[in-house]
Amino acid sequence: MGVVIGETAEVGDNVTMYHGVTLGGTSTEKVKRHPTIHGNVVIGTGAKILGPFEIGSGSMVGAGSVVVKEVPPNSTIVGVPGRVVFRDGEHHDRVDLDHDKLPDPEARAISCLLEQVRDLELKVGKLYAEHKELNAIVTEEESPEKKKKKVQNDKFFENYLDGSGI
Repeated sequence: MGVVIGETAEVGDNVTMYHGVTLGGTSTEKVKRHPTIHGNVVIGTGAKILGPFEIGSGSMVGAGSVVVKEVPPNSTIVGVPGRVVFRDGEHHDRVDLDHDKLPDPEARAISCLLEQVRDLELKVGKLYAEHKELNAIVTEEESPEKKKKKVQNDKFFENYLDGSGI
């Protein structure tokens, strides 16, 4: 798999593009239809940058990201569609190859949802404790198989959020 650079794409100095990168267009008309990549940009493996907009200097595009709109300078973009998840405004003199340390907005969102679920489970448990007749129903439903499944699910989500489950 190679790199695809569209006809009207422009690439600045000191740009690193890993294999499978596409600088693609969104039109067949004979106008500017491919991206402009400014200097000191790193584009991860398999990233797709589609359209006639600019990727600001000093930015990083995570592997597998699909970027469809302008990116400000010194930004980190990840996901599908690509989202700016970090912008520090500092100039990067070196190429940062630590792709494994890019933020993961999906894992963060899942983590927030899990925290809310745990909070709700605590509140529901308190409500059941306050109402004796409901407490008997909860006790019946907490079978050993159900508890085992809950522990397995918790471990699965912890692995996913740590990145080892992907």
